[in-house]
Amino acid sequence: MKTRPLPRRRGWKTCKADEARATFERSYDPVGAMRAAYAEDDVRAAQLELERLGCDTGPVNGAFTTETEASLRAFQRDHGLRPHGALDARTKAALAASAASAARRTTR
Repeated sequence: MKTRPLPRRRGWKTCKADEARATFERSYDPVGAMRAAYAEDDVRAAQLELERLGCDTGPVNGAFTTETEASLRAFQRDHGLRPHGALDARTKAALAASAASAARRTTR
């Protein structure tokens, strides 16, 4: 993630808040935060559904990898969702609906 340089004003000294913000911006990893926030079972279920729909998620192991994120982005883009790569409620519902329609097609 690219970090933006702190704005410097002529004649102003940096304060502790500016230094803290710079440290936070350098250490903040939103994808890493997402990876840690998902339950392993939810990720595994999403990976299985994406695999059934023909997406390459990498190994189906419940770990939110970059391949899983890329597959989620592609699925979201194809289904009219905002392609952010996160496993949110709308994406879970769309995955469930796609899996249900795929199951109905195979049983006919």
